[in-house]
Amino acid sequence: MEMIVIGYVCLNMNIHALIPGISWAAIGIAILCYRKAHNPNIAIDLEGKKWLD
Repeated sequence: MEMIVIGYVCLNMNIHALIPGISWAAIGIAILCYRKAHNPNIAIDLEGKKWLD
């Protein structure tokens, strides 16, 4: 989740940070999806809310 925030901050700091910002966000989302796929007890909805069983 931290990487998505870092990407968002980079995106807003400077237009030149657009590509790195998207890259960081994409990496963060990929890790989030990976964790969700490998942790069936964690459910994440589209709003990003998280429930832990």
